[in-house]
Amino acid sequence: MEKKSLDYYAFQFNTINNDNRKEDSRLNNLLDQLNAFDCKLFSSPENSKKIAVILSQCFSLVPPDDTFLVAKCCQLMLTLVGKQAVQLEKPLLNIAIPWSLHALQQSADIAFLDILQALEAIICSSISSLEEMADEIVATLCVQLEAKASLTTPQDVRVWRVQCLKAIAPAVKPSCRPKFISSLWQLLQQSPSVNCDADAQVVKFVLEALETICESDVEWLTENLGDVLGVVVAFLQFGLHGWQYQKPSKLLPLPGVQWDPPPAPNIKSKAKRRQKKRVSNIGAMEVEDGADERTAGIAVTKPGYMSAPASGAWLTSDSEVSDSEGGRTRRLRRAQAKVRLSAINLLVQVAKAVNIRELFGYYSSLVGSQGLSYNLVNDTNARLTSVAASTTAFLLGNAKSYFAQALQSSVTSYTPFSSVLASLLDNLHQCMVRSLKTTGSMSVLHCACSLVDVTPYHRMKPGLLTPLVHAALPQLRHKEMVVSVAALTLLGCVVAVDPQTEELKQILSVSRIDSLPDVPETPGCSWVLSAALQYLETENQKAVSVPLRVEWWQLLANMSRHHFSLVRPHIMPLVAAVLRDMTGTNTLELARLHATRTFQQLATALAASDEALCTQVWQKAFESQLLGLVGISPTLASVVCDCLAVMSPATYHQLSEKFQISCMTSLLCCARDDEPVVRAAALQAMASLLIYSQDEQFVCDCCDVICQLVKDPVPLVSAKAAWALGNLTDMLLKTQQGEEIISPIQLIRTSIEVAQGKVKMRANGVRALGNLLGLLRERHLCRPEYKDVPLQASEVLVKNASASNIMKVSWNACYALGSLLKNEAIHEASCSWQDVVLPTLCSLVVRSSNFKVRTNACAALACVPLRRYYGAHYLAVWKAVLDGLDNALNMSDFREVKHQDGLLEQLCLTLCHLTSLVELADLSALYEVAVYHVDTLQQHVSRFLNSTVPERADAVLRAAASLALLREQQLTVTQRNSVTILSDVFTFDI
Repeated sequence: MEKKSLDYYAFQFNTINNDNRKEDSRLNNLLDQLNAFDCKLFSSPENSKKIAVILSQCFSLVPPDDTFLVAKCCQLMLTLVGKQAVQLEKPLLNIAIPWSLHALQQSADIAFLDILQALEAIICSSISSLEEMADEIVATLCVQLEAKASLTTPQDVRVWRVQCLKAIAPAVKPSCRPKFISSLWQLLQQSPSVNCDADAQVVKFVLEALETICESDVEWLTENLGDVLGVVVAFLQFGLHGWQYQKPSKLLPLPGVQWDPPPAPNIKSKAKRRQKKRVSNIGAMEVEDGADERTAGIAVTKPGYMSAPASGAWLTSDSEVSDSEGGRTRRLRRAQAKVRLSAINLLVQVAKAVNIRELFGYYSSLVGSQGLSYNLVNDTNARLTSVAASTTAFLLGNAKSYFAQALQSSVTSYTPFSSVLASLLDNLHQCMVRSLKTTGSMSVLHCACSLVDVTPYHRMKPGLLTPLVHAALPQLRHKEMVVSVAALTLLGCVVAVDPQTEELKQILSVSRIDSLPDVPETPGCSWVLSAALQYLETENQKAVSVPLRVEWWQLLANMSRHHFSLVRPHIMPLVAAVLRDMTGTNTLELARLHATRTFQQLATALAASDEALCTQVWQKAFESQLLGLVGISPTLASVVCDCLAVMSPATYHQLSEKFQISCMTSLLCCARDDEPVVRAAALQAMASLLIYSQDEQFVCDCCDVICQLVKDPVPLVSAKAAWALGNLTDMLLKTQQGEEIISPIQLIRTSIEVAQGKVKMRANGVRALGNLLGLLRERHLCRPEYKDVPLQASEVLVKNASASNIMKVSWNACYALGSLLKNEAIHEASCSWQDVVLPTLCSLVVRSSNFKVRTNACAALACVPLRRYYGAHYLAVWKAVLDGLDNALNMSDFREVKHQDGLLEQLCLTLCHLTSLVELADLSALYEVAVYHVDTLQQHVSRFLNSTVPERADAVLRAAASLALLREQQLTVTQRNSVTILSDVFTFDI
C-alpha cells in the first residue's frame, strides 16, 4: 500500500506540466495530500529514493516567488528532514539550498517562517556537506528579513533567521567569517527586552554561534579575546534581579598579569591526589543527558575541564515555577535561563581554548562580584547555580599556580597585583559562604573545595576559613547523602590546607562546634574525631551509607597525615574503629578499602613519633587478621601491601616470628598475583622490607621474584621491580661482606639488562649495577663467567652517564662508575675498561650542562685508589678537573646555581686526591698544565679550606704532605718548579 502511494505521488508530480500555470491547483492539492500523509511512512529506508524524487520534482515545479506553494513545499521539507530525519544526498542539497535562498528573496513575508524552519532543518542535518554553499547562505541570512515582515511577526522572523545563522556557523569559511561575525555583533548591539522571550532566544542563538566560532578558530578567539569576554560578561546575569542591558564592550585585562608563575610543588601525598581527583570529577555528575561532546569531560585541576550542560538541557519541566505565574512567565524565565547558560558555555569554551596566561588577566571580571560570583548568590534557578559553581571551580583550578601568589598587603600608596588576587579570593569566600547558607547544593560545596585548594591561607588575612566551615557543616545532616558527602569532601580539603595556619589549628582543636550541636563533646578531643567516631560507631553498614562512610575514612586519613598531634591522644579508639571496618565480616568492600588506607596513614604517622605505640597497633592489626584481606580482592591485597611498606624496622623486629613469616609469605604470594596492581604493591613493600630483613631465605626468594618481574610487560610492575632490585643490592652491599647469600653474577646480568631497558627503569638499573660492582672480589673475577663483566658493565654505565636528557640516570651512572673505579680487585683483573670510563668522566666534568652530573662525575674520578690505576689518563684527568674549575662559574641555566657550590667543593677535593697520588715522573708534564692555573687554583682551594667541614679539610693536608715528600727527592728544575707551584696552592698557615 505505501509503495503504491509513494509511486502514485511520484507519478502525479511527473505528469505536471511546469509551463502550464493551470496546473498550480493540482500541484497545490498534491502538496496538501503529502503534508497530510502519515509521516511515519516516510522514514522507511526503501522509500528514500522515492522521497528524493518527489522533493526534486517539488523544487523544479514550485517557483520561488509563489508564496503559498513555497510555504507548503517547505512544510513538506520540514516534516521529512526535521521530524523524520530523512538525509538529503549531495545532488539534492545542491538544488534544495539555492531554491530555499531564492524563496527567501522572492516570496512574500508570510512564508518566511516556513522557509527558515525548513532551511534550519536542512542545515542541521547536512552541515558537513554545506561548506561550498556556506558563503551564499550567510550572505542571504545576514540580510535583516524581519524588516520586510508585515504579515508575519518580525520578532519571530528574526529568531528563526538567527537560528539558521547559528546552525550554519560550523561550516563558515575563514573568508566569510568577518561578515558572519559582523552580523552577530550587530544583533548583540540591539537592546534586548528582558520581558521578551523572542529577544532572549536571539541572544541565546548568537552566543551559541560565537561558541562554535571560538571552538573552530582559536587564532581568531585569541585576537578578539576581550570582545568575546565582553559579550560573556554582558549576558552572564541576563534576567536576574537588577540586571540592565549594556552594550557589550571590549573587556580589558588587568595590567601586568601576563607572567609565568613558578611551577606548583610536587605533591607526593597519594590521598591528597585522590581528593583532588575527586574534586575534578564533580561536573560530570551534574550534566544532563543532553550534554554534548564539546562541553563534556571538563576537569577542575588540570588538564581536563568541568562539564557544562548543553543549552537545551535545562528547565525542561514547568514544575520549577509556581502554577500561578502562568505559561508566559514560565517561557520567559526558561528563555532567560538559557541565555545565562549559553553565556557560561561560551566562557567554558573560551577557557578551554585560550592559554591561562592570557585569560588570567580577566579573572576579576569573570569570577569576581560582577561575574560568576553574582550568579552563585543571586541566581534563583538551582540548576544554573550548579553550572555557575562548576564553571567557577574549573576556572579556579586552572589558575592555581597564579592564585598562589596572592598576598594580603597593608600598602596604601598603590595596590600590588598580589593584593588584587587576595581581594578576589576574599570576595569569593564571602560569596561561597552566602551561597552555602542559601542553597547548599553539591556543586557549590565542590566549588568551595576548589576555592580552598587554590587559596594560600598563610598569605591571607585570618577569618576566611571559619565562616566557610560553619556554613558547610550543617550540610553534613542533609537529607540527600550526596550533599553530605560533598560537605565532608570540603572538610577534608580544609583539613589538608598546607601550610597550616593558626586559624585552621583553632578550628580543628576545639572539642565542640556550634554548627554540629548533636556531636557529643569529649574534653581534649577534636570535634572532627568525635563526629567521625560517632558516625562510624553507630551507622550500620548499608550500601546507601557507604559513600559517606568512605568520606569519613578519607577525612580521618587526612587528619592523621596533617594533624597527627590532635589524633595521637585518642589513637586507640580510632584504631579500634579502623580494625572493625577493616576486618568486620559485614563490612562492604569499599568501606573496608578506605579503612585500610586510613590505617596506613596512622601507621606512617606513628612510625615517626612513637615506636612502642606503633608496635602495639601493628600487633592488634595482625591479631585482627589484617593479612586475611589479601584473599578478598586484588584492590584490598594491594592496599595491605602498601600498609606493610610503611612498617618501620623497629616495629618489624618487635613482631613475633609468626607474624614476620606471615608478612614475608603474603608479600611473596602477592608478587605472583595475576593483577598488576597487586604485584606492583607487593614489590614496593618487598623493597622496603629487604632493607632490614635478616631472613636469608626471604632474600633469596625476593631475588628470584625481582629478577623475574623486571621483565614484566606492565610498566608499573617492571618499574617497581627495578626499584626493589636497587634496594636489594643496597642491602647486599652492606651485609654481604663474609659468606655470600646470593651469587652476584645473576643480579649483574639482570642489572645490565635493566640499565639498557625502559627509560624509567634505567636509574635503578645503574644504581644496582654500581652496588654489585662494589661487591666483586678476586674470588669472583677469576671465574670465567665474570671475565667480561667489567668491560660490559662499564660500557653500559658510560652510555647512561652520557644520556644528557635523563639527568637522574646520569647521576646514578656516575655514582656507579665511582663504585667501579673504587674496586681494586677489578683494576687488578682488567684495565681495558679504563679507556672507556675515564675519558667519558673527564668530558662530563667539563661539558655537562647539569652541575649535579658534573659533581658526580668529578667524585667518580676521585674514587681511583692508586696512581697506577689512572695509567696514561692521569694527566688528562688533571686537565679536565682544571678546565671544570675554570668554567664552573659559567651557567647556561640559572637553576644550576644551587649546585654550584657543591661542584666547586668536589672539584677541589678531586684535585687534592690527584695531588696526593702524584709521582715523580708526573711532575714535568704537570708543570705545563698547572702553571697557567695557579691563581685560580689558589683562590678556589683557599675558599674551600675556609668553608668546608674539618673532615674534608684533611684532603688538603694529605695533598700537602705528599708534596712535602716529593720535595725531599732529587728533582730537576722543572720538577722542582712544579712542586713549588702545587705547594703554594695546597700549603696554608693554620
